[in-house]
Formats: sequence, structure tokens, C-alpha cells
Amino acid sequence: MNVISIDKKAILHNYVYLKSLKPHAKLFPVIKSNAYGHGIDQMLQIVKGINFPYVVVDSFPEYSLVLHHSAYPILLLGETLSKNYKEFDLKRTAFAVYNLETLQALAVLKKKLNVHLFLNT
Repeated sequence: MNVISIDKKAILHNYVYLKSLKPHAKLFPVIKSNAYGHGIDQMLQIVKGINFPYVVVDSFPEYSLVLHHSAYPILLLGETLSKNYKEFDLKRTAFAVYNLETLQALAVLKKKLNVHLFLNT
């Protein structure tokens, strides 16, 4: 059986180091479920108290966990099923939009929301 250890001190040191390189840059932690053995809740506990513009997730299930385990605003990078969009807390969520289909699915909500457009130029 494998054992995974999370070094809170190392993670926080890395954050401080990256901030020192570009003090005015905005860092967005990408929180992944069981990425390399790390759970979302455990990682959220480590970064708790650090002011991030968004915590970034890839999927609706990851989003749901972050929503219930933190008060951070959330940026959804990955695509999701159109039916899921009505389940999001639009005041705490921003969406990465890669294609017209996603934009159209969000438009159906007829709500004010935050999007990050990905443009391939």
C-alpha cells in the first residue's frame, strides 16, 4: 500500500516564493481531487486564509467539493454538461469559455455571470 504525505510547510513556502518573484501577480491555486494523492479538502485546509482571486477546479464534482468546503470564489476551467450550469452558485463562480457551445449554454441561464474567454489567435 502506498502512503502519500502532504508537506504543508513546503506548499506554503512555494506560495511565498512564487509571490516573491512577481509580488503584484495574482496566483490562482488549482485544486484537484486526489491529484497525486492529495484530496481537495486537505489542500483547502492548507491554503485557508490566503487571499486568492479564485480557486481553480476542472470539473463539476471538484467544484461541488470546493463550494462546500471553502468560501473562495471558484473558477471552473473544464467543460461540464449543460444541465449542470443551473446548479452553480453564480455569485461565487467564473467559467472558462473555450467554445461557442459553452457560451450558448451559459446564455440560456439569462443571469449575470463571470467568464474568462480563451481565445486561440
